[in-house]
Amino acid sequence: MKILLIGLGSIGKRHLGNLLAIGYTDLTVVSRSYELPVEFTKCKKYTTTGEALLNHQFDTAFICNPTSLHIPDLLLLLKNQVKNIYIEKPLSNSTEHLNDVLQLANAYSSNIVVGYDLHFDPGTQKIKELLQQNIIGKIISANAFVGQQGNECKKRNGRWCNARFDS
Repeated sequence: MKILLIGLGSIGKRHLGNLLAIGYTDLTVVSRSYELPVEFTKCKKYTTTGEALLNHQFDTAFICNPTSLHIPDLLLLLKNQVKNIYIEKPLSNSTEHLNDVLQLANAYSSNIVVGYDLHFDPGTQKIKELLQQNIIGKIISANAFVGQQGNECKKRNGRWCNARFDS
């Protein structure tokens, strides 16, 4: 599988490290950095998404760059018919061009996922359960402040994990 990873900030590095740890080898990175960190030097590198797409066809892409660049890169991926696209949240900082995204996504039957790890959080799951059972009633509005304690996220064997759930 040919994978494109766009953006090599902390989240992009985490995804790339995990992909390498589980055995993917045909990886291409888009990064504005002149050089890749030493642990990623086996990956192909381009400075723009357009340049990477001109030189390769990809099965899967991860969009991990700044939010303001998500939609332009997503449109490029859809126009190049990349089938599986994972986008770090939020999808965009604007509603501009979202209709273009929907049209292209439907035209090419792409699988697009926006990452939101709290879907699987035990607290979020409990709230969903209570809502489905009508125990806490109808929610009109909600605000949540979330985060992780620094000691819960640790690097083991070269990959990041959650110390509460991974061993």
